[in-house]
Amino acid sequence: MMGGACMGMTFGQKVRYRRTLAGLTQEELGRLCNVSGMAISAYELGRAKPYTNTMNRMCKVFRCSPADMADDKEADADDRHTDTG
Repeated sequence: MMGGACMGMTFGQKVRYRRTLAGLTQEELGRLCNVSGMAISAYELGRAKPYTNTMNRMCKVFRCSPADMADDKEADADDRHTDTG
């Protein structure tokens, strides 16, 4: 749905991007996901990650898969890591 628009974003950046694209406030998204607006804020700021059931609700709201919400920057960092063992 978002194509490459979310490439290179952290999980929190994706939450904020998709939430604003959907025209939702943090409180509104929180209500739809059964969490507080403060929890949504924490996700967006990278201070917390949602539980699986919350992530599933969020993906239903955003019409995407959990894989679409994965932290691209973290994955990129893992790809660059080499074992000097």
